[in-house]
Amino acid sequence: MRPDTLTALNRAMERFLLSFQNLLEENAGRSYVKGGILGDIALGISPDRVQISTNALDFARNYGELLRTEGASVIGGQKVTWLKDFGAEQRNAIDQIIEKGLKEGRAPGVKESGIGIYPKDSIAADLQGYFDERKSHASTVARTETGRIQNLSSLDRWNDHGVTEVDVLDDEGPHSCNGCQSANAQRWTLEYAMEHELEHPNCVRAFNPVRPQ
Repeated sequence: MRPDTLTALNRAMERFLLSFQNLLEENAGRSYVKGGILGDIALGISPDRVQISTNALDFARNYGELLRTEGASVIGGQKVTWLKDFGAEQRNAIDQIIEKGLKEGRAPGVKESGIGIYPKDSIAADLQGYFDERKSHASTVARTETGRIQNLSSLDRWNDHGVTEVDVLDDEGPHSCNGCQSANAQRWTLEYAMEHELEHPNCVRAFNPVRPQ
């Protein structure tokens, strides 16, 4: 691979991952606020928006810092380097696309034939399609993180108010996985719920607080 091509590829990957990190960090703050408000409403109390917003800022700041420095976030009570792994996977896949195109003698196609359009059957066109698919995947990740963080925020609020148990709402209809079917309608400790915020990407899991007697 030519040095200038490698440099351009590295910059493109850096821009992509940075924009992804920023999207996730902004999403984390909004999701935490929403989860905290819903958590207070579920307890029948007026949402403490000042406290919730303060907690959300702290959460988003720590969340973003961990993403940037380690490519990780805390999921199920454990640090998971999913973003770091995601970046490595993307780079490996892009290298394979370029290598395959070069072996097949295909044109690089670095000059756009229109706004955002690369010549058909060029390596650049393949890469553009790949990044478009990754953007779609990024949306799936953001949606999943939204649900996970909202649940965590609600659980944090309930913990502050002495809640120790929650009921699981995990009915995804006929397409529910075995884990979700098994969890639905169970009663968990709040601590266990904090370690099992969601079952899988795009999971609809939610919780109801069991009010202290």
